[in-house]
Amino acid sequence: MNYLKRGLKNTYQAIKKHKLLFFSLIILQIILIVVTSMVTLEYQIKILDNTKGIMEPIEQGNYDSDSIQEGELFTQDTLKIYQSYRSLTKNILHYCLWILGIFIIFNGGLWILVHSLFERKNFHETMHAYLKFFFSTIISIIPFFIIAYYFLKKMVEEISVTNVSQLIQNTSYALIIVYFFLLIAFAFIDVRSWKLFFKRWFKVGIKNIHKSLLVLLINLTLILGSGYLIYRYLYEETFFLMILFSALFVIILVLTKIFWIACLKEIGKN
Repeated sequence: MNYLKRGLKNTYQAIKKHKLLFFSLIILQIILIVVTSMVTLEYQIKILDNTKGIMEPIEQGNYDSDSIQEGELFTQDTLKIYQSYRSLTKNILHYCLWILGIFIIFNGGLWILVHSLFERKNFHETMHAYLKFFFSTIISIIPFFIIAYYFLKKMVEEISVTNVSQLIQNTSYALIIVYFFLLIAFAFIDVRSWKLFFKRWFKVGIKNIHKSLLVLLINLTLILGSGYLIYRYLYEETFFLMILFSALFVIILVLTKIFWIACLKEIGKN
C-alpha cells in the first residue's frame, strides 16, 4: 500500500508546485467535456432519426404470411429503409472519427500537461510523449471501432431489441477493458525509450494488475461519487449546488488523472 501513500504525496506536491498549470488542466478538461457533449448530442439526434427510419417501416410491415405467399410485399418502404441504413452507418462512422479526433487532440494534450506537473518537458520530449499517446490509442481503439462497427452492421441486418441490448452490453465490456489498458499506457507516455515504455505498460498492466485495479477503483469511486451529486440535484431548483458539484466533478476528473500517474509510476519503479 506504500505506492498509494507515495502517489498521494506526489500528487499533492505536484499541484502545490504548479498551481497555474493545475488550473489550466481544469479549463482544458471543461473544453474537452463541452466539445465531446456537443458532438455527441448532434450525432445522437441523427442516429436516432436514422434508427426510426428503419424501425417504423419494419413495425408497420406486412406480417401476414398468407398475403406474402400470394405475392404482396412485406413493406413498400424498402428504399426508405435502405437509405436510413446507409445514413445510419455513415453517421456512426463520422461520430466515431470525431470522437477519436477529439480524444487524440484534447485528451492527449490533457495527459501530457498532467505529466508536466511532475517533470517539465521540452518540445522534443513533448512530441515523443504525444507520439506514444497517439500510438497506444490507435493500436487499442481502432481495432475496437472496427469490431464494434462489424457488430453494428450485423445488428442492423438482424435488428431486434435483444440484439441492440446485447450489442450495447458487449461493446461496453470491451470498451472498459480497452480503456483500462489505455490508461496504463497514458501513465508512461513520458518515458523516453520505446522499449521501456512497453516494458512498463506490460509490467503494470499485467504483472501488477491487482495494484492498478485498486488505483482505478479509488478513482472510479471519486468520479462516480461526484457524478452522483450532480444527478442528485439535477432536477431540483438548486442552481448554485449544480454549479458547485459540476465544478467538483471536473476537478475530480483532473485530480484522478494526476493521482493515477503518480501511483502507477510508483508501481513501475518497484
